[in-house]
Amino acid sequence: FFQPDYLQIQRRLEDIGSHRLSDFQVNIRHPKEIKRNYVDDGILFLRAQNVRPLSIDLTSNPVYISEEDAKRLQDNAIHYKDILITRSGANAGQCAIYLEDRHAISSSHTFIVQSGDLNPFFLAIFLNTKYGTALIERGKYGSAQPEVAPPFLYQIPVPNLENLQMEIEKTYLRSKDLTELSKTRYAEVQGLLSELGLTDWQPKDRLTFATDYASMQRAERIDADYFQPKYEDILKFGQFMLVGPCSPNVFSVFLRVLGVEITEKNTVFLNIHGVRHSTPLECEDFWGAFFYRHITPLA
Repeated sequence: FFQPDYLQIQRRLEDIGSHRLSDFQVNIRHPKEIKRNYVDDGILFLRAQNVRPLSIDLTSNPVYISEEDAKRLQDNAIHYKDILITRSGANAGQCAIYLEDRHAISSSHTFIVQSGDLNPFFLAIFLNTKYGTALIERGKYGSAQPEVAPPFLYQIPVPNLENLQMEIEKTYLRSKDLTELSKTRYAEVQGLLSELGLTDWQPKDRLTFATDYASMQRAERIDADYFQPKYEDILKFGQFMLVGPCSPNVFSVFLRVLGVEITEKNTVFLNIHGVRHSTPLECEDFWGAFFYRHITPLA
């Protein structure tokens, strides 16, 4: 509790005019414990394992309780923009903001936090910074089953950065949108490879390889990993894949993944290292040749 690192963080936050969490009218609720009777379809029941740093993980084994049980647990109800903090266990202190568009009930192993006068996005992100996580770590007690308690959490100093709170919210929401977009793009690429029968293809790492001075000079790189032959294999694989027969669906996915912009019927625009290139297309059969010619310089 009195480790120098924790005390230094505490002093640093106090020096910039921070206030205790309780000063911002923050409310921390400790949900009730219940006998858990899960059902196949009902109200989402969030457990400690669902709360990860800045993320509510519902991808693995979500569970549900009946509507009747949920009605008896209104003190456990989670609302949009509530902050959840894991109370106990190996992940005690991890926290995230709830942004799901459905009703949910929390287990007793997770605190429900209303941010009061603070922007909830700002508070959730602060508690996930090195300052917030260190102060939460400072307040843990117990060895076999570490826990954190509301009386200590209320004493955590939080900087009152009013001019940054809305900007942090916008940045967080933008990052969340980009994360979802990346998942969509990844799924599209997986579908593309499946259609080509190449789902299991992997480039091979080489233990030894060589390059020449001219290549290093052109690339302005001298680190060995940059010249690993597997990257050349990936580019050659892409060229081979694209000059072969592909369905229109495969090419439409590939265009989106590469960020190709089609603005006219017979012209496409492709960004390569930030430079916008264009080329005329005579027919759809020209796609393979077009990509072969434009991907080759990337090597």
